Amino acid sequence: MRRTRKPALREEIQFATPNGWQVARVRRRETQHVYRVLYRGQYVGWLGHAEDGWRWHIIPLMCGQERSSARPYDTWQVAASHLGRTAWARRVVESSGRSVFDGIGSTVGGAPRVAEWQRHYSVRGTPWVPRAEKCSEREGEDL
Repeated sequence: MRRTRKPALREEIQFATPNGWQVARVRRRETQHVYRVLYRGQYVGWLGHAEDGWRWHIIPLMCGQERSSARPYDTWQVAASHLGRTAWARRVVESSGRSVFDGIGSTVGGAPRVAEWQRHYSVRGTPWVPRAEKCSEREGEDL
């Protein structure tokens, strides 16, 4: 019997902050409307773009229970800032060997500031930004 293995996620960092936060594009069909959020290379969550705005999503790898922001945000930067204030994000920051209060230039809980995001040096041309997902596109999927 032949085994097939899914290829590893290849993250293409699009934007980053000086204190270690990054948003990345992951090239897969199911991730065409989202950014993957990382802190110093560790998974924190996703930022999804829907018709009503941006939302953060957390799917902890251990328990697998998804949490999402209660309301949409105008920009992905604001959604990332709110994701960085969650208890899950604080655990990720602390597990990277840093105190949540050590983040130079960070706000409460080590969250990235909206104004700090810069285009990542590896991006050639214009950084990729997820397009808004239409509600009709999600209806046909099994979640």
